[in-house]
Amino acid sequence: MTESHLRRLAVTMRQLEDALLDIESALDEPIALAMTIYEDDVPHSVRAAVRERIGRLRDEICAMKERYVLDEQIISNRRRISTKLTLLSIDLTEATSPYMRAYGEVPKEEQRQLDDAILKLIAIVDGLNTLIGRGGPNC
Repeated sequence: MTESHLRRLAVTMRQLEDALLDIESALDEPIALAMTIYEDDVPHSVRAAVRERIGRLRDEICAMKERYVLDEQIISNRRRISTKLTLLSIDLTEATSPYMRAYGEVPKEEQRQLDDAILKLIAIVDGLNTLIGRGGPNC
């Protein structure tokens, strides 16, 4: 196979591997969140079978990696987290009243309160990003 074929195959195997992580996480006890409620509606009676098939899929991914000598991707957790936080900071900025005008004018009496709340969130996200970038609280 060509290098392009192998790259495509490696990307597909990584996507499958990532999806398996998400599926496994969904089988765990749902996390209590403010804005999202995960319904725990996968019957407990099938979870062992689902986990067994996930294991089989992981075994097949390893076999494909060995058979085609696929390169693994090295991802820096620091860079991955920082990228997510940077994108979240941008999204939060776009939730302030000047940017929300695209959806209609935010009522004057709400603008300051909204912007203050969003700016507080941005400061926390940016502070977290700085902390991640330094490598820890003692760095």
